[in-house]
Amino acid sequence: MKAPLDWDDPQGDTIGIELIRAQSSGDKNRRIGSLIFNFGGPGGSGVTTLPAFGQDYAELRTRYDLVSFDPRGVGRSEPVRCLDDKQLDAYFQQDATPDDAAERTGLVDGTEEFNAACDRNSGRILPHVRTTDAARDMDLMRQVLGDDKLHYFGISYGTELGGVYAHLFPKNVGRAVFDAVVDPTQTPEEGSLGQARGFQRALDNYAEHCASQAEDCPVGDSAEDVKNRIARLLSDLERRPIPGIFPASSPRPPRPAASRRRCTRRTSGSTSPTAWSRRTAVTDGSSWPCRTR
Repeated sequence: MKAPLDWDDPQGDTIGIELIRAQSSGDKNRRIGSLIFNFGGPGGSGVTTLPAFGQDYAELRTRYDLVSFDPRGVGRSEPVRCLDDKQLDAYFQQDATPDDAAERTGLVDGTEEFNAACDRNSGRILPHVRTTDAARDMDLMRQVLGDDKLHYFGISYGTELGGVYAHLFPKNVGRAVFDAVVDPTQTPEEGSLGQARGFQRALDNYAEHCASQAEDCPVGDSAEDVKNRIARLLSDLERRPIPGIFPASSPRPPRPAASRRRCTRRTSGSTSPTAWSRRTAVTDGSSWPCRTR
């Protein structure tokens, strides 16, 4: 889909917005319309996420065409490009939880370098990747898809995007679901603390569930045991990074940050019970990249 680069100049330059659609599998006479998904981020790719989780929405597909998209600045749409692959590898090796002044200086310097590269390499599109721009793109999608109303399913940041759409186009809103709602009045710090509380609750729930399975929980006999083992795993990765995560061509050695960050995502980041078996495999050391033996 082609959209204006600048919605204040709709007759000016255009950019491409990549969409994906799974047509309704049900009776065409019972089809309601299109259901547009945004899975969050900001910056998440709907073009890759919808196929990955499409089966979870099979029942919705009996009444709707399932549609998602890469927002402007993301993936297969007009992307924001900052660093090349080698530079990105180095950037993601930064320790996001610095322990001393040198690590803090490195993190700040690396972030400033990244921001400058984005401005240098994507200055044309950067002023036009706001939430309001994405919301206006969604109303254009509604028209392209031939729908009178926009039916919407937003998750996490997708709820903020959906709320902005509803404010801009209140008469065009059809059915809407907001899941894991983001509070747009919060500061970034408040939002991060709220997310951390959610991750902690998910980890507590996982630990209690795993321990309740008795012999089927290989990572601890009690919920406290499970959480302690996860903490030890992350501490071990701080001291002994996993070989091979950092590119061989880099002049720098493997950094603890990448190993720990990847494993932290797998051990504490998911709130869904469907991910608990993977979390167990990570914690008991049977799943790469958290295998330490």
